[in-house]
Amino acid sequence: MKLKKEVKELKATKIKLNTLLNAKQAIEKLMKQDLPVMVSFKISQFVKRYNREYTVFIEKKKKLFEEYGEEKDGQFTIKKENSEQFNEDIEKLLDIEVTLEVEKIKLISLATIKLSPMDLNNLEILIEE
Repeated sequence: MKLKKEVKELKATKIKLNTLLNAKQAIEKLMKQDLPVMVSFKISQFVKRYNREYTVFIEKKKKLFEEYGEEKDGQFTIKKENSEQFNEDIEKLLDIEVTLEVEKIKLISLATIKLSPMDLNNLEILIEE
């Protein structure tokens, strides 16, 4: 059995962090599926790039909690007087556009799995018709 050799150029895609975060559950669902080897490879490569951006977001978010909140028993609570500025800074963070290299997956390649319309919408950055 020969694997079809597919060498495609990765496409640099600009995407807001909020959109990336919305895709997290759908990406995790894809990662648990048994898919053809080439599709699985593309997804795993995308996830590596995705995780780098996600890690940076989590670090920045943690710094905002530390700046505007108080820690008690391992949990942060935002001080009332800081809540407006905290929310504004979180919104700015979520609105940041990052560039992610993506090799799109054909929708037909995912025909054997069930995805909700919401999943498909959230995976729009990764899937093409």
